Amino acid sequence: VLDTTWDEDTLTYANRPTAVVPPLEIWDLAWPMGPQTKTVVAQGGELAAFIEQQINNGETEVAFRLDAHTSAYFHTKESSTGPAVTLELELVPAVASDWIVASADTWVDEGEPDTPQITTELRANGTCSQSTHSADGDPDHSFFRFDMPTPIPGEQLVEATLRLTSFNGFACGGYGPMTITTVSEDSWDESTLTWNTAPVSDGQAVLNPHQWHNGIEIIRTLQDTSAPFTEAVLQEFTGDGTLSLRLEGNGYFNRLYTRENATEGYRPALQLVTYVP
Repeated sequence: VLDTTWDEDTLTYANRPTAVVPPLEIWDLAWPMGPQTKTVVAQGGELAAFIEQQINNGETEVAFRLDAHTSAYFHTKESSTGPAVTLELELVPAVASDWIVASADTWVDEGEPDTPQITTELRANGTCSQSTHSADGDPDHSFFRFDMPTPIPGEQLVEATLRLTSFNGFACGGYGPMTITTVSEDSWDESTLTWNTAPVSDGQAVLNPHQWHNGIEIIRTLQDTSAPFTEAVLQEFTGDGTLSLRLEGNGYFNRLYTRENATEGYRPALQLVTYVP
């Protein structure tokens, strides 16, 4: 049950918390007529996933409801004659991976729809225009591809973080933060990609990074994560192991460092936090 505020002294059938469905566990406890003590251990995946979800939601308590289709009596926490109902947790420490540098990155320009943009920087632009910052008013999209390691058996992804470093940019009105979406097509070539050949975005934003420069050339490194981003990475982590992303500027123009940058910490990179139960 999600409600943990009930009081054992005042709880009744009428005010009992609503149960989460479907059941987390189904026990088969069969007795012959007469008293007999049995102990059952529930350790299924659904039970563990529920507890993990509550912990990730910041909860410090979990509550359960036991329903039966027959009569059964259990020892309470005050019992001195038998084992009480207990909960035992095995906590496995999560481990952060090294930063996985993009295996490919490039950008495309709607103003030059058939021309690959082979440069030493990446760009994201909505319709901002300012010659002093090399913004021509045409939309620019950047693309990134990451090759993730093969998960070991049972490995679970807890969190994924994207690192980007920009060195210049400015706002031109409208929606300030940039938008990052996933791209299902992973076979694009950074040396030949153009606006007209760029793969289509999956549509739903998974990150909205905000790199504020106000026209001042200054290095800003952003590390960003979100539940939708982690979920998107998880699908690829347990799938083909390759993640492609598209970055667009909306009402903001941004210039970013590429994977070839001499400073490793400035390169676009992905970090995975995982654990093995």
